[in-house]
Amino acid sequence: MKIKPDAPGGVRDYSPSEMIFRLKVLDTIQQVFSRFGFDPLETPVLERTLVLTGGKPEDVGSAIYRAEIYEKGKSQEIGLDPDRQTSLRFDLTVPLARYVAANMTKLQFPFKRQQRGLVFRGEKPQAGRYREFIQFDADTVGTSSMMADAEIIELMASTLEALRISRFVVKFNNRKILNGLSQVAGFEPDKV
Repeated sequence: MKIKPDAPGGVRDYSPSEMIFRLKVLDTIQQVFSRFGFDPLETPVLERTLVLTGGKPEDVGSAIYRAEIYEKGKSQEIGLDPDRQTSLRFDLTVPLARYVAANMTKLQFPFKRQQRGLVFRGEKPQAGRYREFIQFDADTVGTSSMMADAEIIELMASTLEALRISRFVVKFNNRKILNGLSQVAGFEPDKV
């Protein structure tokens, strides 16, 4: 049997010349994030499905890739056990929340972390949209200070400047404004 040596739809190979450029970009981003005091964190690509779905494995949908564990003579048994079902992460935020919850007593807050890693989404591939891609995050956990939000805005601008992107606009919004619109319009709170 002959097997075609092509990658599945929605994923791609990166040539050495593409990887040299990508790594330079990723390293630049990481250096800026480090300058702002965001410590590196790495979480597994594989997470418990219950964690990724918030405890509702039936709501997995098509966006999450399930990862089945096959142990000789036990594959069906493992596949049915919700505690042992695993999936590939679809972002870096849910694994961060799991990590913080698991290490609450060991962390110093506010906890500032940066992370880059592969994420996987079972969406329909389109031009510029892949099923496997790199996500880069910077988060501050454990503070309600608006300074943390302002720092993220400065981090974004500094990162773009370090990448020599000179023309950009950073737009932001405040959820309190959106929530206040319904009050100004006179909607009853239970109707919002």
